[in-house]
Amino acid sequence: MKRIAYAGLLMLLSACTNQQAYYAGQLFQGSQCSQLVNKQDYDACMRRGTDYDTYQKERKQL
Repeated sequence: MKRIAYAGLLMLLSACTNQQAYYAGQLFQGSQCSQLVNKQDYDACMRRGTDYDTYQKERKQL
């Protein structure tokens, strides 16, 4: 949990663009997925992410 807080604070302080923040989140998600032992769970976890363009389109629809 502390990692998330530190990552968020670091992004704010370094003035990341939305795209950079998105990719940082994707990297974090990937690291969380890599901790899963079961291959099926790992594959499902990795499929949850979307590319940045799709993310932007979905975000604008909200």
